Amino acid sequence: KIVACRNYIRSTLSAVGPSDLDHESKEMLINTFVERIRIHWRLFPINRLPIEILIHIFNHVSRSAIGSQEGVMNCMRLTWVCKRWREIALGHQSLWSTIWFNDRFPYQRSLLFLERAGTSLIDIRINEHSRFYQSNRSPDEELTADRMDWVMDKILAKSDQIRRLFILAENWPSILVAQTRLQSPPRPMIQLQHLEIHRTGTFNSNAVM
Repeated sequence: KIVACRNYIRSTLSAVGPSDLDHESKEMLINTFVERIRIHWRLFPINRLPIEILIHIFNHVSRSAIGSQEGVMNCMRLTWVCKRWREIALGHQSLWSTIWFNDRFPYQRSLLFLERAGTSLIDIRINEHSRFYQSNRSPDEELTADRMDWVMDKILAKSDQIRRLFILAENWPSILVAQTRLQSPPRPMIQLQHLEIHRTGTFNSNAVM
């Protein structure tokens, strides 16, 4: 099929110059160019590349995603392609080192990333699941104080690996739990470079009177 595309391009351009082509012929020629490139990359023997190059590609796939959610899914998709890609991805701990706790409790996906991150430095963001806002702040979807305490148990098991930590919660009890737990981590947070804690709920004047 590549040869057929190449022959069509050559024969078309040899018959007339690019400036002499009508709109329909130009569109057909462009589509043929695109198809040739697409087929070429589909046939490219990517698994012959050294593991170091594949890891670089995997990092680019993850970090060039538009939005954190897409980045998370791209990491997962890399493990679904073939056995070799799965082994390489799972063996590359830093690929899993950005962990966003915004999936539903009990955060199975986030805990999977935390496990796969191994001993690498980790960046963590904790916040309410999007369904909390979509459900008009349903208590079933809330990041409660108990859930925050549960999450802090999990992440502080790797307290000496945390490089960046962002915590956002709707209500004060969850924020206070996070602050309290951070005051006495099981191991010194010697790698911590950035910490942000935000309460995202609306201001209630009655709560301070």
